[in-house]
Amino acid sequence: MSDKKDCKIVEDLLPNYIEELTNEETNNYIENHLSECSECKIVLENMQKELKTNIQKMDKREIDYIKKFRNKLKFLKLILVAILLIYVIIVLRKAIIMTELGKRAEKYKNSTNYYQKVSYYMEYSLNIIKSYRLNENYFSTMDIYDNYNNVSKRITYYKNENEEITLVEENDQKYLKNCDETVLLRIGPHTEVSNEFLINIQSAIFVKIEDTYCNGRECYVIRGNGYERYIDKETGLAIRMIDRTTKDIKRKRDTIVDVEYKFDVVKESDIIKPDVSGCVEN
Repeated sequence: MSDKKDCKIVEDLLPNYIEELTNEETNNYIENHLSECSECKIVLENMQKELKTNIQKMDKREIDYIKKFRNKLKFLKLILVAILLIYVIIVLRKAIIMTELGKRAEKYKNSTNYYQKVSYYMEYSLNIIKSYRLNENYFSTMDIYDNYNNVSKRITYYKNENEEITLVEENDQKYLKNCDETVLLRIGPHTEVSNEFLINIQSAIFVKIEDTYCNGRECYVIRGNGYERYIDKETGLAIRMIDRTTKDIKRKRDTIVDVEYKFDVVKESDIIKPDVSGCVEN
């Protein structure tokens, strides 16, 4: 029978022995003792069984953790795919809306019979343009009101067949102006969106589109960085444009442009030749 003191020593060493952390001399001592002591041998066997059981339990916990992690990762991937799919659908919807508006506007952009009123607001100033077009003939006026500089001016553009006149009335004086400088008075109906789907996809990434009303018309409002465009659902034409001051755009004042259209209403009697008598040299 081994000395109980030796048994205590061996029992203390057995955990390290099982983990192969003891040196060769200690191993020889433990093994010699185990060959003579059945009690310590039983203790060793119990320790080995317990260690094996603990390892199995740890392995099972690790496997369960890995399964849970994989399930969570799979769920997260599904969420990301769903979010991406929703985003793609939203972008495609916006691109389709803009493309349809652009196509509807083509009919009106090419019109040669329309009345157009444009009101342009910017802080202290207001410009109002009224245009009548009948085929290639025009009668347009632009009234300019600038409260800051106390300016009030009217520019009239007239074109009938081969005759063109640009008349400026300011400070109770009238003078003629070069007609090439009055392109603004010949700008016709327009939209703020393309009729090309691929172009609109690029724009759709950066804008928001909502249903709304503007000037009594059903519209889509397209909101981007520092601007809003109100597009008439029926015609596809822009009826309000707002440009706001932002940190990225070096502009001192916000601007608002309201546009009103009427098609196929202009008659020859609307193309009025202005009275140029009393004009002074400019």
